[in-house]
Amino acid sequence: MKSLVVGILKLYLPITLSLLALWAFFRTSPGGGRAVVNLNPFGPFVDLRIPIESYLIIRILLGLAIPAFLLVYFSYDYTAFFPKDVIMQVFYDDRGIRQSLTQFSPDELASLSIPKDYPGYRRRYFETLDSELEKTVGAQKFF
Repeated sequence: MKSLVVGILKLYLPITLSLLALWAFFRTSPGGGRAVVNLNPFGPFVDLRIPIESYLIIRILLGLAIPAFLLVYFSYDYTAFFPKDVIMQVFYDDRGIRQSLTQFSPDELASLSIPKDYPGYRRRYFETLDSELEKTVGAQKFF
């Protein structure tokens, strides 16, 4: 559960902060008062207040903060969001394809648009390819 919360925060916090900074960028106007930045680097022992009265400086800082928040996405390792082990069986030979087709019921084969007579369909498919190659290139019985 903790890793899910951390993952969601890593994905959505930078875009949320950049949208808030963008909103504040357009809400800042001349004569809107002054902003006070409070820094407490050592807790309650040091209280550093920096008043910023120029709306132009505020807009520059917000304008720099928006891409800074978005640049965080370039440093993430996104492999944690993908499965670690993907086990697949891929067949290129006729025997393996026939074996994998036996796992499906006739209704499932029909829903996947796989013909019932797969060997006959395969033979006709390669005959069509051979005839097209013969017309185009002049190669006979390529398949």
